Amino acid sequence: MNKRYGWSKFIIMVPSIAIREGVQKSLQITAEHFTATYGQKARFFTYNSKRLHELESFSSDAGINVMVINIQAFAAKGADNKRIYDELDDFQSRRPFDVIASNRPILILDEPQKMEGPASKEALPRFKPLMILRYSATHKTTHNKVHRLDAVDAYNQKLVKRSRCAVCKHAAWRALQPQRLHHVHAEHSDNTISRRQEVGSGLRLSVDKHGERMDNPAVVHDINVLTVVASESYKDFVGALQKEVAEGLSSRPRQASEAYFKGKVLATETGPVTVTPEMAAKMEFYLVQQGYVDWQTNITDKYHQAKTDGALAGLPDVLKPYAAQVIALIDTVFSDAAMPKPEDGRKPKTNALNPNFDKQEFKELWARINQKAVYRVAFDSAELVAKCVSAALHQSLM
Repeated sequence: MNKRYGWSKFIIMVPSIAIREGVQKSLQITAEHFTATYGQKARFFTYNSKRLHELESFSSDAGINVMVINIQAFAAKGADNKRIYDELDDFQSRRPFDVIASNRPILILDEPQKMEGPASKEALPRFKPLMILRYSATHKTTHNKVHRLDAVDAYNQKLVKRSRCAVCKHAAWRALQPQRLHHVHAEHSDNTISRRQEVGSGLRLSVDKHGERMDNPAVVHDINVLTVVASESYKDFVGALQKEVAEGLSSRPRQASEAYFKGKVLATETGPVTVTPEMAAKMEFYLVQQGYVDWQTNITDKYHQAKTDGALAGLPDVLKPYAAQVIALIDTVFSDAAMPKPEDGRKPKTNALNPNFDKQEFKELWARINQKAVYRVAFDSAELVAKCVSAALHQSLM
């Protein structure tokens, strides 16, 4: 938005401290990436009513400025929360809220479904935003959709872990630290919390000890595996999860037809290319000819298997210059076969030993720590009862 239109004031609004910390970390991790991509370094900070000089810089600086703010900072009660609306002597008798609004910022709401209370809805227009962008995987209220990254796209682009289910009545794991988490306990429930929400936080890609996301496409799904310990049977859990994901993909087109392809825009390195009627007809004919669609132009399992095996048939000559974009367009068509299915994690697994196992240092360490320790206590029941009675009588007399 800054590169295309010159907009430079952005506010990321979050519903909780935990999400705020996650946003701050993401901004830190991606700072160099955005500097290299856009040639400008974004300045970001978290709003604090006791550090209003940062707000002053946000307003006066001509560069890209990003402010992270909790919804509680302006929608909750309390002395510190109210300061945003007060004329402050230490802020040149101005109201912080007025200074923010004077910038006509772009609001980005993270998890907007958690910020739909009356106070929040009433406060948002006061920011006088140029626009409000709402980012969530589980929207409650539908607005004008400008971008979609659904469950299938996220998995195919290797932006989330692959998952497996390990059918079990009891579990001690919870999704407390998603970036380092490899197990999640999905408790069966009849309330409105869906399986996607229960499992979703655990699907975030892991980070290493330096905070770097483990997202190398070559190994991302070897490193990032989420084990779901479900209280339901494997069949029931997977079936219900697949059903919920499919419902979330209801807006996707179902037919890979000439009518759907025609007029779509392919983003190429040399610029946008609009799919002509001839190109659209060639795409449908290609899919029919190769058996990649059925008689209703629904994508078949054969297409997905061929793509997985790297064995897709060659495209017609008119489409070859845009091969990657054409395949990406075909992939936007929904099919049950494309939905990632959790693996059956109940089977025995082998834990390959690494070279350290044979080192003398490890053997010496193992010899010291592999002993089991047992702690035992013994009580004389009669003596214990007598002492308890005596202590109780003593207490009552006092």
